[in-house]
Amino acid sequence: MKTKLISSLAISRESNIVIAQYGELRRQVPLLYLLLILNACAVSYTHFAFAPAWTTIGFLGVLIAACSWRIVRWWRAPGPEQITAQSARKQLVNTTILSGILGAIFLTWSLVMNQYGGSREEAHIALFIAVTVIGCIFCLSYLPSAAMIVTAVVTIPYLIYYIWRGDAVFIAMAFNIALVTGLMVRVLQNSFEGFATTIRSRAELLSKQQETERLSVENERLAHTDVLTGLPNRRYFFGRLDRALEAAHREGARVAVGVLDLDRFKAVNDTYGHAIGDRLLACVAERLAMFCSDRLVLARLGGDEFGALFTGDIEDARGIGQAICDALAEPFAIDNLQVGIGCSAGIAVYPEAGRAVHELFDRADYAAYT
Repeated sequence: MKTKLISSLAISRESNIVIAQYGELRRQVPLLYLLLILNACAVSYTHFAFAPAWTTIGFLGVLIAACSWRIVRWWRAPGPEQITAQSARKQLVNTTILSGILGAIFLTWSLVMNQYGGSREEAHIALFIAVTVIGCIFCLSYLPSAAMIVTAVVTIPYLIYYIWRGDAVFIAMAFNIALVTGLMVRVLQNSFEGFATTIRSRAELLSKQQETERLSVENERLAHTDVLTGLPNRRYFFGRLDRALEAAHREGARVAVGVLDLDRFKAVNDTYGHAIGDRLLACVAERLAMFCSDRLVLARLGGDEFGALFTGDIEDARGIGQAICDALAEPFAIDNLQVGIGCSAGIAVYPEAGRAVHELFDRADYAAYT
C-alpha cells in the first residue's frame, strides 16, 4: 500500500506519458485558474459587507493577477509536439508544487473568511471549499500527484478545523466532503492508469508501424540492389530508365543509355575460379560507384554487364563513358594477384536512337559490340 501511494505521488519517467500529461494539462490548467477566480469572487461578494477589505478586495486583486498571469503562461506554453520530455516533466513538477502552495493559501483564506458573517456565509465557505477541491481534482485528473496533494492539503486541515469547532452539522459536511474527495481521487487513479495504458499502447503501435515501414523500405532497397556488388540491379535500372524516358518525353529533354561489358572477364573467371571472379566484380563496382551521381545511375544488369543512365548534360556522356573505361582498365589487386581487364561501352541517346526502352538498350548494346 505504501509503495502504491508513493508511486501515485511520483511523476512518470516515461517520456511519452509525460508529454501526453503535459498536453492535457495545457488545456485544463487554465480552466482551473479560471475556476479559482470565479469561486473567490463569489466568496468575496458574499462576505464584502462583513470582512475587512484586505480579505476581500485585496486578496481577490492579488489572486486575479496571479491566476491571470498563470493562464497566459499556459496559453503561451509550447505544444506537446514542440517540447522535450525533460522540459515537460519539469513543468509537471512545478505544477504539483504550485498546486500544494495554492491549496494551502486558499484554505488559509477560507478559514479567515469563515470568521466573518453569519451561518449562511459560513455555509458558503464550506461549499466553496468543497467545490474548489472537486474542481481541482477534475482539472488535475491527468496529474494525480497534484490532485492528491491538493486534496490532502485542503481536506485534512478542513476536517480537523470543523471537528475542533464542534458543530455537528459542519462536522458531518466535512466528513462528507472528505469521503467524496477521497472516492474521486481513487476514481482519478483508476482513470489515469487507463490513460497511461492507452498512451503506452499507442507508443507500441507507433513503434511497430515505424519498424514495419523501416522493414518495407529495407526490403524495397534489397529488391532493387544487386547482392554481390551493392549496385542497383536490373529491375531498378529499367524501372528508372522507363521513368526517365517519360519525363524526357514530357519536358522535351534528352537521355542517354549506356551498356558496359567487361573484357576478358570470362578468362579471369575460368582461370582463377568464380570466387576470384566475384571479388573482381565487387572491385569493379567500387570503381563504378565513384562515378555515380544524381545525373548518372550505374547498375549491374547481370554477369559482367553493367548499365548506365545519363540524365544530365548528354554532351558529357561520351567523356564520362571513356573515363569509366579508363578506370576499369587499371589493374585490380586481389590477394596476391594483379588482374587486368578492360571495358567496352556503347551509348544510345533518346530520342535520336529510339524512343522506347528496348530500342535504346538494344542500340546501346549494339554500339558496345561495334
